[in-house]
Amino acid sequence: MSTILLLMACFAVLKAILATSLLPGNRERVAWGVACAAFVAACHSFVIGSSKVGVERALSGVDATMDVSAVVMVDLLLLCAFCRSLSTRNQKGWSWKIARRVPGVLIFPALYYIHSRLFFGLPGVGFATVTGWYAACAGACVACGGWMVARWLPSRESRLELTALLAALVFALAVCCTVFHPAASVRGGGGEATEWRSLGVAAAVTGSVFLAGCAVGLARRYLSRRGSRFKTKY
Repeated sequence: MSTILLLMACFAVLKAILATSLLPGNRERVAWGVACAAFVAACHSFVIGSSKVGVERALSGVDATMDVSAVVMVDLLLLCAFCRSLSTRNQKGWSWKIARRVPGVLIFPALYYIHSRLFFGLPGVGFATVTGWYAACAGACVACGGWMVARWLPSRESRLELTALLAALVFALAVCCTVFHPAASVRGGGGEATEWRSLGVAAAVTGSVFLAGCAVGLARRYLSRRGSRFKTKY
């Protein structure tokens, strides 16, 4: 489980670097790098107070994996809003301006987890030294990494695709950790009756929403065709 979490954290940091390459300017990239370095420095005392066994035990439960999946889902939604705000430049309002500068929040718990692993993986180095070098490297990687990716891949569409693929990979890993957790397995033998009424209501609601969506799509196509014919005629 610890290996999967470390892999998810590394992918989350890489996704954040790709997402910062999509920011409007270099000031936003530097601001995100400074924010990451400040976060690592602020978490120094909390990481010292934790233990490796306590962290692994806290993250090994099924409730913790569900919380991780929820955080990954929130980060994925923020990434969708970020990409949407970048693709529609004519959008106005403070919400779109904020979404255009917030590529995600998953990097902060990922930095915290990597920070704790570095403390226990480098026993001969002082805690302050590890935190200082780690904060500097994290800030430089996020700020300069985004600028370097933007220089190496000038096409924004390619960077968007890579960012979306990494976000989907992190989300898939989080879902797999939750679904295939040993404590989340369902053991039969109860012989409980199936609630057919609830199942029918759920199927009816799903079918109604699906049919309504199809009807709206057909109506929009019909109106667009009728409008185009009206314009060509007159």
